[in-house]
Amino acid sequence: PATPQQAARAHFFAAECYRYLGDTQKAIEYHQMVPKNWPTYEYAWLSYAKIYEILKLQIRRGLMSEEEGRASIRTCLERMCQGYPNCPMASSPYTSVIFPLF
Repeated sequence: PATPQQAARAHFFAAECYRYLGDTQKAIEYHQMVPKNWPTYEYAWLSYAKIYEILKLQIRRGLMSEEEGRASIRTCLERMCQGYPNCPMASSPYTSVIFPLF
């Protein structure tokens, strides 16, 4: 059986494979599993950052309305900043600039 660390890593990379294959819904689904099921995984916060990237791309490509995308991005950033306040993205000046936009 896989250790929690291995399971978290496997789900993270499965999400990235789905993203590269263009299945963004599956990618989001798998990235959401990482912090939900393995919140102490060292890179769990990175799944939120990847979801944020996917959502931005979906808005840019017109696959998601701007209103729906902004709401989803806000939720994603809130979860990341609340769950992982010391992660590089939550403590980044970039995040403090973009967060009010959503």
